[in-house]
Amino acid sequence: MNDTNLQTYLGKFEILECFKKDHQSAVYLANHIFLGKKIILKTLDSLALEDKTIMERFNREARILAKLDHPNIIKVLDYGFYESTFYLSFEYFEGTTLRDVIQKNHTTDQQKKNLLIQFFDALDYAHSRQIIHRDIKPENILVDESLHLKIADFGLALGLNENNVTSQYSIVGTPGYMSPEQIRGEKLTPRSDLFSAGIIVYELYKGTNPFIGQDITQTINNILLFDEAKLSELASGLNEEISKLIFVLLQKNCGKRIITASGVLDLLGYKKAEETIHKNSNVKSFRTKYVIMAIILVFICLIVWVIESRNNNPVSSGKQNLSITEKTSEAKQEVPEAETNQKKMEGKKTLITTSQNILSEKSAPIKEKIPEPVTGFGKIFIECSPWADIYIDSQRKETTPLKDYLLLQAGTHKITLKHPDYPDYTFSTEIKKDQSTYLKYNLKSLFGYLDCKVFPWGEIYIDGEFKGSTPLPNLIALSSGEHKILIKNSNYNDFQSIITIRKSQTIELKHNFNLAVENKNK
Repeated sequence: MNDTNLQTYLGKFEILECFKKDHQSAVYLANHIFLGKKIILKTLDSLALEDKTIMERFNREARILAKLDHPNIIKVLDYGFYESTFYLSFEYFEGTTLRDVIQKNHTTDQQKKNLLIQFFDALDYAHSRQIIHRDIKPENILVDESLHLKIADFGLALGLNENNVTSQYSIVGTPGYMSPEQIRGEKLTPRSDLFSAGIIVYELYKGTNPFIGQDITQTINNILLFDEAKLSELASGLNEEISKLIFVLLQKNCGKRIITASGVLDLLGYKKAEETIHKNSNVKSFRTKYVIMAIILVFICLIVWVIESRNNNPVSSGKQNLSITEKTSEAKQEVPEAETNQKKMEGKKTLITTSQNILSEKSAPIKEKIPEPVTGFGKIFIECSPWADIYIDSQRKETTPLKDYLLLQAGTHKITLKHPDYPDYTFSTEIKKDQSTYLKYNLKSLFGYLDCKVFPWGEIYIDGEFKGSTPLPNLIALSSGEHKILIKNSNYNDFQSIITIRKSQTIELKHNFNLAVENKNK
């Protein structure tokens, strides 16, 4: 099938760019006419195939991806045959690979951790559906400019019940990222993916693959023969959390390796508590809250009953009733002078009786003033680009992208979105009972930006906070309003300025220390 036919195939695709092509397969960037969006289109000419297992890989990838629906896994949109050509279309995820992220090394430790959370969350999802990827490597992990991650290329993936079927394909995968059992051609489990993932973790933080040798043979031997006692040495310089993660992932013995990707998420401090509440514990949560509120109401009613009982028994009231009389009599309407003089002469017993009457008159309003407990709940979903940690009433709840709505008590809540490259964005929102609230934010549009160009170089301080030394890798995001700028260079006098910035505005700040010296000399 030629390119001209492909461009009009079923009236569905418009070819925009060819990424790769040989005599039997091709990969295109195309426009899906019906969906109105860009997609990735893979094609395979079945008549030109020299290796028939390639067709099986295409079929397996289509079947497996059709079962997976996760925000961190590439989605398959369509697949089928046209004449002798098999086609497979995926969502178009604009970005680069994790390999490029590792090589550039511009990410902070927190950003690296967030990438790992997305990665292991997706891996946990696939494993929970009995799918093993078998080719985990940086080239098969996509990352966009917002550091949103997606696992791609499930061409070598298989279901756990397919091990016996696929044994005919011998050893498959990428040698530098295979687990020992994968190299030996043994039966694979999710732990095999986790060993490969351990190499990813190490490479993300250290920049190199610890097993790569001068050739494939040496690389394979490095994996099979490496001394596990040196794992702590390999992870030197890393924080305890990541060092421990590498240790439990890169165990040669599969039985000693960490069991699940969910266990890795626990080590990273990522809890799926919100998801559990939404999917499994809504009813239990509501019942618990209602029981607590009912107990409180019963307790309040019991206190009122005890007070009324004491007032109905004047002999047992004693001194306490006298105290009540002195306080409540002030609030009582003015009593005629003759009646007051008469009561003063009747003595203490009459005084106690008056106390009882006053309490009886006041008891009904006291009951009416008992506040009604807030029992309603609503839901909120926050979409944020790029990702952000969500804090609700100063407590961290979740990291975007969310998988489900968050459950909140009805009322007004303070919400803060935190991202290391942006100032904290805080706002209040009202959650209404039994209603869902959807909020969408783009951090890029919420702030202004400062582009600092300093010659020969300078340390940038904004409002007293150090932002880095020029040249800076990115623009500095700032909240709207005035900001104090301080630029330092040990060889020159400090430069200070005040700028006013607005949302979505980019201000370019240029300063030449040499020129400043020349102007001063003049």
